[in-house]
Amino acid sequence: MAAILAVQMMLDWLATRHTDERLARAAGKVEAAVAAVLLEGKTLTYDLIGEEKAARCSEVGAAVEEKLRMSV
Repeated sequence: MAAILAVQMMLDWLATRHTDERLARAAGKVEAAVAAVLLEGKTLTYDLIGEEKAARCSEVGAAVEEKLRMSV
């Protein structure tokens, strides 16, 4: 999730730097998708939920992607 949020921060910075509303909206959607996955609490990495219940990184990425697709 940290890597995904790094992309969100880059989009936000680029939006500010270039006064681009599309990039700002994209940054907001990425942040909202990550927040939705965290709030749902079903698909979390080991550092957030522990080794036994943890999802793989690819599963977490897919969960964030699903939330992003739902927001379009």
